[in-house]
Amino acid sequence: MVAMTRQIARRTLVQGKNQKKPLLASHVFRLFDTWLLAPGADLFSAMKLAAISLCYAGFFRFSDLMTVQWQEIRFESSHMECFLEKSKTDQYREGRWVLISRVGGDRCVVQLVERLIHFGCYASEGPGGLIRNIVSSPVGQRVCSSCPSYHTVNSWFKEAALLLGLDPDQYATHSGRRGGATRAANVDVPDRLFKEHGGWRSERAKDGYVRLSPSHQAPLKSPNISAMATLTAKTVSTQPFQGQKPGTSGLRKKVTEFQKPHYLANFVQSTFDALPQDKVKGATLVVSGDGRYFSKDAIQIIAGIAAANGVGHIWIGEKGLLSTPAVSAVIRNRVGAGGKKASGAFILTASHNPGGPHEDFGIKYNTDNGGPALESLTDAIFEGTKTIKEYKTVDGLPEFDLTKIGVTEFKGPEGPFAVEIISATEDYVKLMKSIFDFGALKELLARKDFTFVYDALNGVAGAYAPAIFVDELGADPASLKRCVPKEDFGGEHPDPNLTYAKHLVHDMGLGAEVPDTIPEFGAAADGDADRNMILGKKFFVTPSDSVAIIAANAEASIPYFKSGLKGVARSMPTSAALDAVATKAKLKFFEVPTGWKFFGNLMDAGMCSVCGEESFGTGSDHIREKDGIWAVLAWLSILAHRNNGSEQLVTVEHIVREHWKTYGRHYYTRYDYEGVESDAANKLMAHLIEQQGDLAALNKLVKATNSAVAEVEKGDEFEYKDPVDGSVAKHQGVRFLFKDGSRLVFRLSGTGSAGATIRLYIEQYQSDESKLGLDAKDALAPLVDVALAVSKMKDFTGREEPTVIT
Repeated sequence: MVAMTRQIARRTLVQGKNQKKPLLASHVFRLFDTWLLAPGADLFSAMKLAAISLCYAGFFRFSDLMTVQWQEIRFESSHMECFLEKSKTDQYREGRWVLISRVGGDRCVVQLVERLIHFGCYASEGPGGLIRNIVSSPVGQRVCSSCPSYHTVNSWFKEAALLLGLDPDQYATHSGRRGGATRAANVDVPDRLFKEHGGWRSERAKDGYVRLSPSHQAPLKSPNISAMATLTAKTVSTQPFQGQKPGTSGLRKKVTEFQKPHYLANFVQSTFDALPQDKVKGATLVVSGDGRYFSKDAIQIIAGIAAANGVGHIWIGEKGLLSTPAVSAVIRNRVGAGGKKASGAFILTASHNPGGPHEDFGIKYNTDNGGPALESLTDAIFEGTKTIKEYKTVDGLPEFDLTKIGVTEFKGPEGPFAVEIISATEDYVKLMKSIFDFGALKELLARKDFTFVYDALNGVAGAYAPAIFVDELGADPASLKRCVPKEDFGGEHPDPNLTYAKHLVHDMGLGAEVPDTIPEFGAAADGDADRNMILGKKFFVTPSDSVAIIAANAEASIPYFKSGLKGVARSMPTSAALDAVATKAKLKFFEVPTGWKFFGNLMDAGMCSVCGEESFGTGSDHIREKDGIWAVLAWLSILAHRNNGSEQLVTVEHIVREHWKTYGRHYYTRYDYEGVESDAANKLMAHLIEQQGDLAALNKLVKATNSAVAEVEKGDEFEYKDPVDGSVAKHQGVRFLFKDGSRLVFRLSGTGSAGATIRLYIEQYQSDESKLGLDAKDALAPLVDVALAVSKMKDFTGREEPTVIT
């Protein structure tokens, strides 16, 4: 009793002498921005941030923090639960649970802890404390089995104070606990919950012996979770539909075709049947798309079939929206409650094709690497569609409110089943911030002599443009055009090229009428935001040049590539501009068939960093899809780098022309003949292959058409052997290779929904500096004449002109 009296007296007399200042919520937010979201963030930074944010959100003392065992943490949809086996004020050693809310967004403590456990590979070290020491080696950082001392954790708080511009002497481990408690008191958290959360003793708490269990204790904030309903499985008889073969980008047909009873269900069930069962039973899948007409109905149908087949959890983007690049990012990076990772995704899009009740719809399956399914899987799906007799679905599944973020849990036929509506933008924006220097981009957009316009063509990119360009980079909201996603894309064709992006073409001074004021930089996206078009003032950047210029400038301009590129790749029809960059930089180079899945194999093997297609697709190994907004940010990064310290604005046109002087220019155009009758298209391709059998006769025709054109040196059908898995892709396009390096390529495209699209690619290389500034149309006119003559395009198709010229 005497000792206790002395201790109370001592604490009373020195009260406040060594008391540390509280961390504020704004302080913790800034630490998230610096230690987690900024380029260069690593495992050690995440560990320090986890320690500090847990002390703040959980009201933890250092001793409490060290009690938390990673394997005992319970992750729920609305919060996580940490068990403190003992605590300073826990006289009876009963232990207590501390709940921390899952608030979502970039600065969610729960999500941070999930990511730390996942990427720290805690399971390999065995059970133990959550907060660990980090060891570094030549191959990177890893979590070790030992826990940090009080001195070490205290130093993290002082480091944070210095980073925040605060006096480190005024901050220590108790600053987190004091800060969280101060915040709770200021927002009127109920007294009972407040004291229980922090484990404080008081007369009221002592009298009531309040010890709430996790089942009764409420976190400070949680999403709305509905009462659990029971889903009943049922089997539906069906019969096969002809022509459900996925193309390079999935299955695309008219909406009216997909609306036929059982049509979509057949394809989805065939996909589940073709997948390994560990990718289905209890798995987490993503189901979202570009929001085109029929998407909401399709989501409901897929969810029912998923539940019946034993899927455990599906993630759906808010309003049913996730861009194709964002889906890939979610698959690769998102860690959900309990450490959930997606094993695949159904993406609902027809990409750049029109939308509406009488237009196009599409569905494709992406696998656990975030990329499109390989041919082995799509072939298995197709085989299934040809013999399917029944599919599984459920009764009792309500219509989802796609506008409300949260979780709906059910008792599924094969176990728990949950539908979770997630932010459409959160994961993708976070990824972009980890790749690019947003501070530098913000400075570029703030320049008075730099003007910017972005056209989403009423596609899903409109959900991301405000979050990135306005909220993060400070662009004028008026610079965003057609950025409201619409089911029918506003009645327009969401294809970012010079024909269909006519509003942007006009705004950038490339139309028939030139506006008085023209922005310095313009860009557009397609329906699902995986394609892009880049424009300067009165200047068009070809997609082939775009990927080459990004590759040439990536290491200097983009933090993600500061260690250099692993290699580069292009699709076969794309011009050889990228080849020239690879040769000069001594990079690995690959020429692949059209289809992003071929790039994905190279990326998974660590052989490719940047890649692109002439069809306005550009991307890198940050995901396994082409990425339209990424390409725009890459160009802005190049402009920001080149304009750093420059009083006079370095423009898009200046960068492109400088590139031509260094690498030469590849004059290039593409003619698209859309909706051609399939039989006529096939006959044209057969005729071209026949022409390759007699080069002498072919060259006679070439010279008769235009004597200025070089002779054909070689003709073939492109064939690709994958250097990773050895698979062979045949019949990937008919090529005519000329002695001066020029090329003619003919392909049938698999991205249409009706008929066939014949694509004709025309390329001529020019290294003579005096001839780099010619108009592309004039430079390529002789080759165009030869292409039309050799193919007998008009004879086979009846077409006088192409549908689209790019």
